Amino acid sequence: MPILEVKVVGAKNLPNTESFGMIDPYAQVQLGDKTYATQPVDNTQSPAWNETFRFQIADENSARL
Repeated sequence: MPILEVKVVGAKNLPNTESFGMIDPYAQVQLGDKTYATQPVDNTQSPAWNETFRFQIADENSARL
């Protein structure tokens, strides 16, 4: 079965939606019924995650990330 490897590197200049303090952003990736989330990064609008996730692909022609 093929494997898709997704690396979530980071984000820049996210809007601060908190009334007090700063945001603690994280990212989610989903393929089919499998969902992964990065660890939250405290108090930043430009997080760096550098996390890699692996999905098994049943049908590489119809799978959507």
